[in-house]
Amino acid sequence: MATNVTVLGGGGTTVTIPFTSAGNAAAAQSALSVLNPAIAGGIETVYQVVAGSQTVPVPGLLGMVVDTLNGAGSAASLGVVSSPNNALVDAGSAPLVAAIAGAGNWTVASGNNSSLAIMNAALGSQPTKVFFGGGFNAFSEAPYVDFASASAVVNVDGSSTVAANTMNGGAVIVAPYGATTVNVFSNAIVDIVSVGSSASVVVNAESVAGTPVFEAVQVDGGSSSAGVVTVNGAAGVNLTYIATSGPGFINPNGSDVTINGGVGAGSVTVAAGVTSLYAVNATGLLRGGSAGGNNIQSSTVAGVATLFGGGGNDKLELDGARQIAFAGNGANVIVSGQSASGADTITAGLGSGTLQGGLAGGNTINFGAGTYTLFGMHGAGITASNADIYNNLVGGGQYTIEDFYSQQFGGAGFDKVLLGTAAVSSVTTVAGTGGYSSAVATLSDGTKITFQNLGGVVQNHGSYLS
Repeated sequence: MATNVTVLGGGGTTVTIPFTSAGNAAAAQSALSVLNPAIAGGIETVYQVVAGSQTVPVPGLLGMVVDTLNGAGSAASLGVVSSPNNALVDAGSAPLVAAIAGAGNWTVASGNNSSLAIMNAALGSQPTKVFFGGGFNAFSEAPYVDFASASAVVNVDGSSTVAANTMNGGAVIVAPYGATTVNVFSNAIVDIVSVGSSASVVVNAESVAGTPVFEAVQVDGGSSSAGVVTVNGAAGVNLTYIATSGPGFINPNGSDVTINGGVGAGSVTVAAGVTSLYAVNATGLLRGGSAGGNNIQSSTVAGVATLFGGGGNDKLELDGARQIAFAGNGANVIVSGQSASGADTITAGLGSGTLQGGLAGGNTINFGAGTYTLFGMHGAGITASNADIYNNLVGGGQYTIEDFYSQQFGGAGFDKVLLGTAAVSSVTTVAGTGGYSSAVATLSDGTKITFQNLGGVVQNHGSYLS
């Protein structure tokens, strides 16, 4: 499929705009071809941009403004126009800054040799259509409430090849108002800036059949980014999300997702449907993919992350206090609480693995029906405030607790196993050496709990073991 876009220019000439991806080129060609009949018939006028800052004169009907400058950059203010369909075509290599406005519908196209910054103040009957064919570009909705109803669809190309998973090309998208849809093609990065609370921003990652595509979305803009950015992945896409500011929502749709948090105040929710998830310093709700091998690391900020395992060999790391993790149903899952403050809540599933609470203790570990080794953790030693709670929510599980402090051994500070609706069928203690022993408790719902490295004995208090 061709990656050059053509459109009629002035005096019977043809303007060629080079694009990086065939998908984006096809969409741009379809949008610009609407203008060809009117230009060919002389109904609409083509105006050539020249060097220097200028206001483009507006004839009765202005069909298209063409920039083919290859020297110094230029700026153009495309004011109120009366034509129902208007276009700005940037086919040169010099930087161009432009603003569009008026009640007409606008199509903007910029080639992969160009660098275009465009502000949208158009209020046409249709969304403004912007096609960035490559290079580094910028798009902004007008920063005034009078243009809150403005809307745009922005297609962004990056580079045709990827070296070491890096991207070359993309766009900064500024969205204080209005509704902006961004379609990301061909190894591009988009930086979403200053999303207003009433603004709508949706980013769609476009896949290429048979070709790995790397696409990145960064949400930026400090406290001014109050609106939610929704990102839709696609099969075959390696999607990177950098949560610098504001809330985000990711629909993976079969993509591989990497989340880089901790560089600001951003948070993100990841819906089901990810192939694999890698997250660093992340906040929000994060779901691993069912294929397993997910590696999800929370932020160090207390109480800001909920992690879901999705498959086998997952690693969930809780780096802040009061974090929440669900191990999922995969085999060989590792949930590791690393916060010095502890107070994590971890829920086992139907799978197997090792679950460890936050280092300082005071953790809650909920039983499922799987097979797990558990470490409650207690910091420097057991106290009444950092004792751990094991909660028998679902029967039938097989659990080994490696650091249980019994009431007999711990005194004022001791761990508990809450029995839920089950009763104790038996508790067997096996004496060990050095003052330690082990015990096995069997519950009426089929749960089996083995206590290793036990000081004292496990006692049955009816509703709990200690």
